[in-house]
Amino acid sequence: MVRVVKFGLFYILQQPPGKSAVQVYEDNLEQFRVADEVGFDEIFLGEHRISEYGTLPNPLVLAAAAARVTKRIRLGTAVIIPAFTHPVRAAEEIAMVDVLSNGRFHLGVGRGYQSREFSAMGVDQNESMGRFLESTVMIERLLTEENVTAEGQYWNLDDITVYPRPVQKRVPISVAVFKTQQTFDFAVEQGYGILAGNPYSVQAEIETTYKEYMLARRRAGAAETTEQAWGLASTFVDNDQARAEQLLRQTSSNYMAQLGQHGSVMGKDGTIPKSYELHADTWWEKNVNHPLDVLDVPSTLVGHPDKVIEKLHRMYEEFGFQNVILSINMGGDIDQRDVLRTYELIADKVIPAVRHLGADVPSSVSA
Repeated sequence: MVRVVKFGLFYILQQPPGKSAVQVYEDNLEQFRVADEVGFDEIFLGEHRISEYGTLPNPLVLAAAAARVTKRIRLGTAVIIPAFTHPVRAAEEIAMVDVLSNGRFHLGVGRGYQSREFSAMGVDQNESMGRFLESTVMIERLLTEENVTAEGQYWNLDDITVYPRPVQKRVPISVAVFKTQQTFDFAVEQGYGILAGNPYSVQAEIETTYKEYMLARRRAGAAETTEQAWGLASTFVDNDQARAEQLLRQTSSNYMAQLGQHGSVMGKDGTIPKSYELHADTWWEKNVNHPLDVLDVPSTLVGHPDKVIEKLHRMYEEFGFQNVILSINMGGDIDQRDVLRTYELIADKVIPAVRHLGADVPSSVSA
C-alpha cells in the first residue's frame, strides 16, 4: 500500500462568549460534513469537561453523531481519558461508534492533565499513569477478544465479552505523548501510534517530541518511521497572508486566555501530581502564562497556500512531520464562513501538493 500524508482536524468544541451550546454543536457538525466532502482524512475529538473552552465531555457521543452526517472520513479521538471511566463501558461505546461508522473509528487515548477535571470525576490524579496504562490495555483486549478475564490494580474483568462487536478486527489506537519517556515506550511496545503536539499551549516542542518517539522506537528495535505518528499544528490558510495571520493570532489569544483559567495541572494547594513534573511548574509558567506568539511557533501553518505547502515540505524533510492534525479556530470565535472557506482552500490547494511526501520517511529523522 502506498503511504501518503494524511490530514486531520482537531475539535474540542470551544464555546466563546455570545454563542450558545446549540450553535456550537450545529456549527461543528456542519464542519464535519464539509471536511468529509472536500477530502480530509480524519476528525479528532478531544475530551474536556466543566469549562466553556472545551465543551466535549464525551467525544464518543459526538463521534456517533458525526458518523451519521459523514460517509468516508475516519472518526478519531484526541483524546478520551480512560482513567475517568470503566474499561468495559469505554469498550462498549467505542464498539458502538465503530459499528455506526461502519469501521471508521480510531481510538486516541491520553492520561489527562487538568486537576479540576480529576477532582470533578473523583479520581486521584496521582494514579493517572497507572489507570491510563491498565485501562488502555484492557480496552484493546475487550475490542479484539471475547471472554476476557483480567485482574488489575484498578479494574477486574471476569469472562467479559462486549457487544456489539466492532466492525474492525483491530480498532487502531494512538497515544497522546508529551515528555514522559514511559508513555513513548508504552506506545511503541504495544504497537500503538502517537498523537504529538500539545493543543493546550502555544509551544514549540513538536520536533523534540518526534525525536523522542524515534528514540523510543530505536530502544524497542522497531523501524524508525513516522507512519503511525500524527502531529498537531495551529493552522489558518487564506489567500491573504495578513488576514490569515490576524485571524489565527486572534483566536489563539482568546483560547489561551480561556485555558489559563481552567487548565492547570496543579491542585488548589499548588502541588504537582506524580509523573506530571515535566508538565507543570516552570513549563506551565513559560508556555501558558507567557506563551509564544502563535506565529512564532515552528509548527504553525498560516497564510497563503504556497507558504503552507513550503513549510510542510520543510517539516517533513527535517523531522518526519507526516500526518497532520490541523487545529483551526482554537478559540471558537472565527466566523463559520471563514472556517469552511479555509477547509476548502486546504483541500483544494495544500493537500494535493503534499500527499506524495508519505512515500518514505526521510533518512534525517533517524540521524
